[in-house]
Amino acid sequence: MHPLIYIAIGFIVGIIVSHLTKSKSTKIGNISQERTSAKEENKDKIVTYLKEHPRARNNDIEELLGVSDATSTRYLDELEKEGLVQQIGSAGAGVEYKLKNGSHE
Repeated sequence: MHPLIYIAIGFIVGIIVSHLTKSKSTKIGNISQERTSAKEENKDKIVTYLKEHPRARNNDIEELLGVSDATSTRYLDELEKEGLVQQIGSAGAGVEYKLKNGSHE
């Protein structure tokens, strides 16, 4: 076979592989974006809840969002790091969360 045929076949295979890889990456990106969006919505729900209730426990947030204990804790930790929520207490069932001063608006 002529070397140009090998080059043409390699070029076509490269285009096909590139297209398939791009399509898969786009799907993964969309899933990641949907998860991030849902997470931000849930964190907004927590802030709204805390505007209506002076304090909340992790269990309150679990019920509000229908998520696991670990997910609820993670959201509350992130809101605390963002400076929106303040943790009251250090560990266990006595821990509560409230909006930080200035976060009510």
